[in-house]
Amino acid sequence: MKLSKKQIIIFIVIFLLVVSFLAVILLSKNQRDSQSKITKQLIPTQKPSNSNSQSGNCKSVKLSGRVLSNNKLLNIISETKNPNVIKFLYVFLNLDNIASDSGMPMNIRFDAQKDFKISHKYSEGGLMMDMISINFADIDKPDLNWNSKKPKHIQVNVLFEDNNGNRSVSDPKCEVSFDIE
Repeated sequence: MKLSKKQIIIFIVIFLLVVSFLAVILLSKNQRDSQSKITKQLIPTQKPSNSNSQSGNCKSVKLSGRVLSNNKLLNIISETKNPNVIKFLYVFLNLDNIASDSGMPMNIRFDAQKDFKISHKYSEGGLMMDMISINFADIDKPDLNWNSKKPKHIQVNVLFEDNNGNRSVSDPKCEVSFDIE
């Protein structure tokens, strides 16, 4: 049986995604606090305004696909340069809802008073990589910050917090976007 170039490329991409996923699992196995768990949470819209904000923590962010459709998952793998990071924050923005004053995408709100984000918190630093999985049902909801229309083009900004409470600032290297189908 001879495989086409397209089949070989698809196989390689799937293999790399599986290897990346397994690496995250193995790295995090001993790092997670037994009481830590993946939590989806709604947070206030204000960004930290203290002197503890920092830049330069982002190494990279990778997205497993560009389109999220019904019954599908997208994985976001983020890497930091800071070995003291204990929290990975994934902030969701609506690329169709642009602020008129700043020209920046607005935060997605499934609750009128809170921005939607996903957070992974670990008991100690040393974990340099994290991954979240987004499924269609998590994000195919009315954005109350956009006249209750469902977002179709989403940006995710990954932020990092270290064990001293210092939170990174937004970094283009740690921004990815995808579409909802």
